[in-house]
Amino acid sequence: MRRKYCLLVITVVILLVCMIHFQYGQEITVYGSSIHSSRDYTKVELNIVANKFYINNKERYARKLLKDAKNNQLPKIKLSVPNPDEFVITVYTNNQELEENKICFTAVYYPETVHLIIDI
Repeated sequence: MRRKYCLLVITVVILLVCMIHFQYGQEITVYGSSIHSSRDYTKVELNIVANKFYINNKERYARKLLKDAKNNQLPKIKLSVPNPDEFVITVYTNNQELEENKICFTAVYYPETVHLIIDI
């Protein structure tokens, strides 16, 4: 009986460590970016995988992503447009949802009017 209990505790601890690592231990992945530019208007579109089970506060997460994008601090990508007129960031929770095209939310930001729209 004691051996089964120890085995159960070890299994639960391993599962918890794996879940915590997947939720908090991985950085975002930028899967696609595009820049649309005309004479006096520039739009940057980013597709991001958050690599999480869930995103609890989507507005706060969107603001963090926008801050990182504006400061050009997104991992493994450098934007060539310093101050676009519009940011569109589509966020997927994980790779499986990306493959199934299940969008977690889309954030649209207009820096000139300091307006953020989040489509959940």
